[in-house]
Amino acid sequence: FQSFAACLIQPQRAQRTQSRQTHEAHEKNCHRWMTMNSDGSVAAGLRPAQGLMNRIRRFGQAAVLAAELGDDISHIYSHFLHTPSSVARYAAIMLGLPWSFSAHAKDIWTIPEWEKREKIASAIWGTTCTAYGHAHLAELAPEHERDKIFLSYHGLDLTCFPAPPERTDEPDGATADRPVTIVSVGRAVAKKGYDTLLSALSAIPPDINWRFVHVGGGPLSSALKKQARMLGLEQRITWLGAQDQGGVIDTLKDGHIFVLACRIGDDGDRDGLPNVLMEALSQRLPCISTDISAIPEFIESGTNGILVAPDDPQALAQAMIELITNPSRRRSLADAGYRRLAANFSFTACIAQLVPPKSSDSLPFEMSILLSDSSLNSLIVAITISKILLFISVSKLITIL
Repeated sequence: FQSFAACLIQPQRAQRTQSRQTHEAHEKNCHRWMTMNSDGSVAAGLRPAQGLMNRIRRFGQAAVLAAELGDDISHIYSHFLHTPSSVARYAAIMLGLPWSFSAHAKDIWTIPEWEKREKIASAIWGTTCTAYGHAHLAELAPEHERDKIFLSYHGLDLTCFPAPPERTDEPDGATADRPVTIVSVGRAVAKKGYDTLLSALSAIPPDINWRFVHVGGGPLSSALKKQARMLGLEQRITWLGAQDQGGVIDTLKDGHIFVLACRIGDDGDRDGLPNVLMEALSQRLPCISTDISAIPEFIESGTNGILVAPDDPQALAQAMIELITNPSRRRSLADAGYRRLAANFSFTACIAQLVPPKSSDSLPFEMSILLSDSSLNSLIVAITISKILLFISVSKLITIL
């Protein structure tokens, strides 16, 4: 009971203290509180009781999970550090089991530091998919335990993608009948920076011929279409909406340049290393993006792509003009990017960092935890548990209060 009280109440006390320190200039009792929505996002302006209610709800979900798990389960693994890891942590306390997590982007950057610190301290290990995220989480770990946070890039399974097309005799934007196709794939949300991208497109000189194709839906779709109309770009843009993987690949194959204008959102949300950059380069599509988060870990500006500062439409426009008007430059960057993808960021290259050669006598720490019974079944169980946690958090299978 004391362990549960610590999980449920002490974070609220820490949160209250942090809020008072941060907002001491506000009027008495007029504090801004940070707590979690059911989808794992940070909600500002909520009172402490609501944050406590969310934790009680996660506690209830954990009780269901703990009751359903069999006696043969020896480890709980959670996919994502926010809501699923709250459920995993509580269930692990109930059952007296170790637990671990994987962390990615939104789940790292939209929960408060005290919550990350407590979860990291409680877990026996964690993994994340970018060096940028790894440095942040390791800094929050107890000083003597920072080596329990591991870096493991996602990697792209190139066997799931067709061979890239031969990109010869490509347009240079000089004639209206052969425009250069600029492609972007991403949700219409603030952190993707599509408002900046539209402003950059409007800054391209009118004698340069291009068209823009966007794949993805999202809450800002209507606003972006309105912005495009106001900028006079409507006739040059195709909004495809959400597409399946086949549709995305076809769009990438037909494109000439890929652009993703990532930024850090006002709520702290940001991309880590967007997989769509790898997918674009799987089709030898040269990439333009921004120099935030983990993107520079994959793209070295001027060598295998071009990176500009976020929220800088003029710099983004100049980068697009450079590639629109220079097909040979596009090919050079795309070829270098494809080589880097295959050598360092393919699924094969990334999994090789986790699985030792057959001659090795020991497993890496993270694999020895999952395979403690020396059987593949333990790994399957761990993956299954992570899916259970995710479905519980998303579907809200149990409602408390």
